[in-house]
Amino acid sequence: MITCDIMSSPFYASLPASAWAGELAIAQVIAVALAAGSVSVLFTTASRVLLPSLVTPEELIEGNAKLQGGAAAGGGPEPGRPVMAPRPFRRGPGASDNRV
Repeated sequence: MITCDIMSSPFYASLPASAWAGELAIAQVIAVALAAGSVSVLFTTASRVLLPSLVTPEELIEGNAKLQGGAAAGGGPEPGRPVMAPRPFRRGPGASDNRV
């Protein structure tokens, strides 16, 4: 899993470096997304395969449940995965208050 992080870091680092040099193109962004996504598949597979060696057989069901629950909640074991944060509710102009 550390190898996957090391493999994906040059992909991500190339984006700000190219932007700073003024050479960033959409083709590079797409290539980085494809390469980083491929590494993410390896990372996710490794995290699932590694779990049985970290817990006892009695704890495996609970460990799988926690791993899947964390992934479903948006904090899954994938590098580069965006975290979904709730946006604050904002009222638009002219919205009625419905107060009496």
